[in-house]
Amino acid sequence: MDLARSGALMAVLSEVMQWAGGLAAIYFTVALVMSLAQAHVGAISGRVGVMAELYERAIPVIVCLAVVASAAALGNAISQLMATGVQDAVGIVALWRSLAEFVVEAVILSVGASLAVGFASGVLGAQLSLLSGQPGTMAALTTRLLLVTLTGVLTLLAVRLAGLAIALI
Repeated sequence: MDLARSGALMAVLSEVMQWAGGLAAIYFTVALVMSLAQAHVGAISGRVGVMAELYERAIPVIVCLAVVASAAALGNAISQLMATGVQDAVGIVALWRSLAEFVVEAVILSVGASLAVGFASGVLGAQLSLLSGQPGTMAALTTRLLLVTLTGVLTLLAVRLAGLAIALI
């Protein structure tokens, strides 16, 4: 199949993906708002463990929203690569490399964001205090801020290192 001549197919696929992306963004936004509303009502009623429940529900939804938001940029990059013609092996490798970079960066950033939110909210405090052997370690604000900052720096470093590793392949 000559990918450079399939402009009509690419236009149809682009339109379908825009609609699907819009519907997915609406779905995940409603899911996030509902999770926040349920956590708010739970906090007002005095239910325990509201932050842990919100953490477990909201992080995957936020990651999905970020993927949906960046899917348009990824689609534009793929359509540009396909419009220039990827009939040779170098173009195909570049296309797959850009897809791999996108997936690896999304996974690393989502894990880093999840850890940072867990450290900031204190949800992961019990695990760390068990590892360190000191009860109440995560109660200190400075420890939380240090862990969130360290997680952010290590996440950005991991994204850069993953990008370099993929570029070397």
